[in-house]
Amino acid sequence: MLINHTAHEPDNDKTIDALVGEEYPILDRIMMLGTGSEKMLIMACSEFFKPALSKHQESNYGSIEIRTKGIIVHLNNGQWYHVWCIPFYRLAIYQTDSLSIHAEGKMIRFQLKKNQNKSFLQKLLTEKAKYSQDQYPF
Repeated sequence: MLINHTAHEPDNDKTIDALVGEEYPILDRIMMLGTGSEKMLIMACSEFFKPALSKHQESNYGSIEIRTKGIIVHLNNGQWYHVWCIPFYRLAIYQTDSLSIHAEGKMIRFQLKKNQNKSFLQKLLTEKAKYSQDQYPF
């Protein structure tokens, strides 16, 4: 779900919390050494994201935040601020020389520099595995 989060409305915050869980408590964030990625360049995206990205800039940037039940992809085009909320059970990640996030038939691809966000991606995969293990025990 793509949400225009330029004006922080309480209804949007409730929707985000319902989809991907609440933020980690401050002590957990400190122990995890952060829950957010560095800013990354958007290389490609599906048509769904075109209205949220700037047509006037040659480059758009985004970042990822880990929540308790999913992730939030932050998109900022200078004028508007959008978030894409993805629950862990719908999330697919592909990493080659770039990082592709897929969910619900939509895709966004970020350019990765050498070792950029390496520890963050490890945390993300660990949290996704923990969530899956808790939700679907064998």
